[in-house]
Amino acid sequence: MRIERFVLPNPPSDPPSFLLTIERNFFVNAAAK
Repeated sequence: MRIERFVLPNPPSDPPSFLLTIERNFFVNAAAK
């Protein structure tokens, strides 16, 4: 599952957390289908 990397705390060098939330929701929805 690729979702795990979005669950982990992101260092300041990573994109804004809200982008990670959008991507995480996308993968969660994709996995649910």
